[in-house]
Amino acid sequence: MDLAASENIEVDAAAGPVEEERASAAERHRGRWRRTVQQIHEDPALLQEFALRSELDAARARTRQLARDHMRSHVSVGGEEAERQQQMREEEMHAWKSPHREKSAAAARVVASELDEEQRAERVGARLGEALAEAEAALPARADAERERRARERAEKARDELALAAVGGPVAERRW
Repeated sequence: MDLAASENIEVDAAAGPVEEERASAAERHRGRWRRTVQQIHEDPALLQEFALRSELDAARARTRQLARDHMRSHVSVGGEEAERQQQMREEEMHAWKSPHREKSAAAARVVASELDEEQRAERVGARLGEALAEAEAALPARADAERERRARERAEKARDELALAAVGGPVAERRW
């Protein structure tokens, strides 16, 4: 009897037989397609792809396991070597990050100086605006003061002429 007919098991083309409810969200997210066992056995290309993907996954798992084993043995046997390599990695990282940090700091300084200049310009502009507003407000008062000064000069001149006329002196030509 065919396995697909006896059980409704779906096969993840990359990971082998998997029950539907146990399929991980990560596998679904990666877009792995699902086929039933019967569909895979009917299409030789699908069967071959399934076999290749299974071998690839097994090889990846074995590689990860070997890397973990190597790191464990390397750290436990040659602790000094692991520390030296870690220190070298840190130095390389520092050497790589230093120019980037310097460039970032220089860019930040440029932006800060531009901001300072802009703020200074805004303050100067605000002061100029206030001075202009004061000057515009003082203009009518100045015109009034000038009119009063001319009127006072005419009144003083008329008074002087009247005083001279009262004394009997020559009367100047009037320009009021």
